[in-house]
Amino acid sequence: DFGCTVAPRNDVDGLQIRSRQDLPILRHSGIVLRLESGDGLCLWVKIEFVKEGLKFELDEDVPCIPSSYLIETCKLRGVSPVVIADSLDASKAITYNALTWNCNHVADMLWEVARDAALMDGCGDALPQD
Repeated sequence: DFGCTVAPRNDVDGLQIRSRQDLPILRHSGIVLRLESGDGLCLWVKIEFVKEGLKFELDEDVPCIPSSYLIETCKLRGVSPVVIADSLDASKAITYNALTWNCNHVADMLWEVARDAALMDGCGDALPQD
């Protein structure tokens, strides 16, 4: 999960950012997932919800996240991409609204379904990793 501002920042109003609670309300969020197949093939997908709709990028290398000020890493093994696809499909009728359905809502939704799926299978960590 990542959050971005216009310029890179290590703090907000002089406070070090350590968690989502330290972030300002006005921010942009997205999620980056590393998909790994049984034969070792690795692919990264960066998912963002913008005013124009769902945006995603596929890459063989870790994607660049410009102006990032909080990146949470969590090991989630055994999560099928179908879990993410099902979550997106279930919310496809909801349209963008800056206050009630925006990038932060979508990033949080995807983070939670991936984390919950890994925890249910016993293959994930409940807390973000350093």
